[in-house]
Amino acid sequence: MSDTFKYLPPSDDSVFKTLMTHPDARNALRSVISSFTNIDVQQVQVVNNELPIGDKDEKQERFDVNCIVDRNADGTGGRQIEVELQSKAMKGDNSDNNHVGLKYRSVEYLCDLHAKQKGTGVVYSELMPSIQITICDYTVLPDEKNFVNSYTLRNESGRELNKAITLIFVELSKLGKIAKKSVSEMSDSEKWAVFFKYADKPKYKQVINNIVTDKGEIMEAVQIL
Repeated sequence: MSDTFKYLPPSDDSVFKTLMTHPDARNALRSVISSFTNIDVQQVQVVNNELPIGDKDEKQERFDVNCIVDRNADGTGGRQIEVELQSKAMKGDNSDNNHVGLKYRSVEYLCDLHAKQKGTGVVYSELMPSIQITICDYTVLPDEKNFVNSYTLRNESGRELNKAITLIFVELSKLGKIAKKSVSEMSDSEKWAVFFKYADKPKYKQVINNIVTDKGEIMEAVQIL
């Protein structure tokens, strides 16, 4: 890993967005999505990161990374994936109010993304499922032990209605013990999370070097940075 790499922290909002949307980072983006969704993504296409507005009073929604994965040539199948990086808590959000702003914004963005598909003449069940991955460099869900938590539409018994929308929160603040594991014991999601959190930290240089050597898609990201 080069000596200048420490000046490009991938957990910085602008660095993350530039990296994940880079034309040469498609394998890295595909791997990030696969790792945090447990979906074996084969193809990824980055698309417009701004949703069209239908009214002058609507908020303009701008995503970090907006993409479509595994869409068939005939326009069927596939999924919409939105990836966000939150390096700092939103204005007005903190642990005392359970980061309600981020949670409500996440729901609004994901529902708008899902609803604004081209649906004329399309059966609702044939719309692409929409998934939002929000990577946070702070704790949003203090009561959850795992650093990756996924939410879908379920009833009070936990039975899932469908897979139309899925929200995934990745909390980089929960990686203390994981970063001390050997790379051979890490899952792909753990490798990516440790990379995003610690790549620019000199203390973790050897761990990052081991991860980069072990996983080619992360090596791709390093080369771009």
